[in-house]
Amino acid sequence: MTDQQRPDAPETSAPAEPEAVKPASDRMRLKKQVKRAAILRAAVDEFTERGFANARLSSVAERAGVAKGTLYLYFRSKEDLFAGVVHETLLPPEGDRDGKSGTDASPVEAFRAFMLGAVADLQNSGRAGVALVALTEGHHFPQLVDIYIQAVLEPILQRISKLMEDGSTPRLDAIRRFPQLLVAPVVTGLLWNRFMTKHPPVDLVEIVDAQLSLVLGDAERREDEPDDATGTER
Repeated sequence: MTDQQRPDAPETSAPAEPEAVKPASDRMRLKKQVKRAAILRAAVDEFTERGFANARLSSVAERAGVAKGTLYLYFRSKEDLFAGVVHETLLPPEGDRDGKSGTDASPVEAFRAFMLGAVADLQNSGRAGVALVALTEGHHFPQLVDIYIQAVLEPILQRISKLMEDGSTPRLDAIRRFPQLLVAPVVTGLLWNRFMTKHPPVDLVEIVDAQLSLVLGDAERREDEPDDATGTER
């Protein structure tokens, strides 16, 4: 039978491209990231529930579902684990740290957005207990205070320095002299909620927002708007 006499062969689709297989190195890296994240989540729970002094690495490993020896592959000591928790879970995501509320945001508005976003993340994530550990046990473990200052307070102070570069920002002298004014409400709220358990808890975002209004002034008002009390321009 010639080619013209043969019946047409059924059309077949081209073989599907095999799914791309991730290299072994990528799979291993992802597996390590998952384990590290599990350990950090477990550490947050352990430090929050038991404090630093009573926290046990064996308990962290059990919570994370890994062997204690595996934990030591990621963190050398309990202090190293606490530092990891502060650096990798206590701060908001990198993209949220700019605190920009819009392209036309003033320095005050941008800083307000930064602070309120960071505090909201701290409160809503349930990680406020880690900050409380540094506050309440720092006198016994000074390294905890050092870790917290370097990871959390210093970035905030840097933001304050940038804020002070704008000469039109009101009340800069107070901020320059006492930058602690902008973080004091967080400390107050954390301690209140921890020890004043018979009283209603303090909302950290609301108390910080109130303090920002007191220290920075109302960012919504323009500099040339008349003061309601005096009728004079600001």
